Amino acid sequence: MGPPFCFNRGMQLRCLAIIYLCVIPIAVCQSTTIRRIDFRNARYEQGIRLKNGHWESKGRGGFGFGSVSLESVSYFVSPSCMPECALVEYFEEAVGGSSNQFGVAKVYRVLFGKLELLQRISWDLHFGDWKSTRRMGFDAKKLEFTYPNAHYLDGDAHCCVSAVDVVTMRWDGKKFVRSALHTELTETGKEQGVKIP
Repeated sequence: MGPPFCFNRGMQLRCLAIIYLCVIPIAVCQSTTIRRIDFRNARYEQGIRLKNGHWESKGRGGFGFGSVSLESVSYFVSPSCMPECALVEYFEEAVGGSSNQFGVAKVYRVLFGKLELLQRISWDLHFGDWKSTRRMGFDAKKLEFTYPNAHYLDGDAHCCVSAVDVVTMRWDGKKFVRSALHTELTETGKEQGVKIP
């Protein structure tokens, strides 16, 4: 009967290489998949941690208001994420002398047991009926998502945006890049008879 596979020093080094390159990454992936992350109660940014999918803060004397809400969590497969990425959608609102609403998408992966932010994308939702149109759309098969972004035309006031850009982002293997854009009139723009240049 011949010697065991890892009997001599040369074979021992090969065994260690196999364990390091094959066994450990598989174990890490299986024990710390992205689906184990509780984004509803995770840190959003420095000083902001969501609780049950929401965070808010009021200014001194009741003036001013800020909030962040978790809108959706989608998962997709990519070799750069070992084995999945998470595309997490948030909604931000800030109210002071005026108000602003933003959509935010963050791409995360888990690497060696730690959550890592790969990309942050934001867009302006301060237009028309933003409450009903703020959600982005994600196609996990095509690895594309779309979102609406306020498009100010000449003469638009902050409150009354005439147009909106519908932006399509496509995953290139490492990050989302813009693949298409078209501009549409908002209800305000239609009512005022505005034309897109």
